[in-house]
Amino acid sequence: MTEKVRKHAEKERERIEKEEDEVVVNSDESFPASDPPSFNPGITGPTDIEPLEKEAEKKK
Repeated sequence: MTEKVRKHAEKERERIEKEEDEVVVNSDESFPASDPPSFNPGITGPTDIEPLEKEAEKKK
């Protein structure tokens, strides 16, 4: 990265931090940690497990 580009990027970061809401800045800096997990097995609670258990019992 050239010196001119780096200085421009630093100035832009400073400008954003001064002008943007603190929540927006912190959210941007935490990316991708704030993203939801990419894998969801489709089970969200007991109501999802009960039908699966009943189906498994039928197969026995």
